[in-house]
Amino acid sequence: MRLFLLALTSAFALQCMRRPAHTQRMLYVVPETVPAGYDWRPQNHAVSDIVWTGARLDAQGRLLNTGPALAAMEHYSTPPRKFQTGRKKTTPPQKHLTVKHHLLVALTDASAGAKILSDTKTRSQSIAGLVAFVLRHGQVAGLQLDFEYVSPAYADAYVEYIHLLHSKLGPGFKLSVAVFAPVGMPDAWAAFHKLPELAAESDSLVVMLYDHHRPGTPPGCVSDIGWVAANIDALGALPVEKVWLGAPLYGYRFGQKTVALSKSQFDSIAAQAVETDGCLKKDTPQGPAYYPTESLYKEFDALAATNRYRGIAYWRAGFEK
Repeated sequence: MRLFLLALTSAFALQCMRRPAHTQRMLYVVPETVPAGYDWRPQNHAVSDIVWTGARLDAQGRLLNTGPALAAMEHYSTPPRKFQTGRKKTTPPQKHLTVKHHLLVALTDASAGAKILSDTKTRSQSIAGLVAFVLRHGQVAGLQLDFEYVSPAYADAYVEYIHLLHSKLGPGFKLSVAVFAPVGMPDAWAAFHKLPELAAESDSLVVMLYDHHRPGTPPGCVSDIGWVAANIDALGALPVEKVWLGAPLYGYRFGQKTVALSKSQFDSIAAQAVETDGCLKKDTPQGPAYYPTESLYKEFDALAATNRYRGIAYWRAGFEK
């Protein structure tokens, strides 16, 4: 009995060690659109990881448009400390951040993804290029792959691609994968992402729990609480220490042309706001506008804490202002 209890205690301790001690925060940033004087505290939380967008893989497996992200990493990275003989301490400028910087790697289009995943030579060239990139740029802590709208026929090939890339990167770099929510998104999109298999072959998954309502759908919340809860139920088989919950910092104004809204743009609409399932709704002449409420962000915080998920990933910097 004593041996059984000891084994049980050890197993529980190991499980706790694998789980994050607190909810981490990831922030997606478009390098060219960082607001002046930005405070880097989405929903008043300090970020642990920044994912810089803009890079793409083309049909030849070439990594394109990394310059803006690299320049931003250089600009916002913590400067080297200087030895000082005096007792006076200096504070680094506010723009410098002690965080882990990642590069988001998307596709030029879905056909590029199909080519990379189906052609052995292109696959090898793209993996070699990604590995060479992180080895060449020491400020990059890892890569996040964001392959979207690729046919589900390539789902197994994508898992194999992640496996090969992860093994080539080695333990010094992190590999995460952005995936569609498993519930309530078009099957042709979500079926490409095999969540349990991708989780097994990567360091973490970012489940994009936004765009339930989006351009092309009926008006509604970007992330309604009921839909988020249904997706949490569907994530039960995943290792919690690898799961980031993707949360929106934006809303939409629906109409003949649906456009994304920042908080200030939503607040500037001169109409009465009504709360519904995690978002505020205002009626405009062009169509209804929606923006997340504080209750939605509290729900994300509670879900992350209760389930001991790795963290929350916010899309994207500036829209909350």
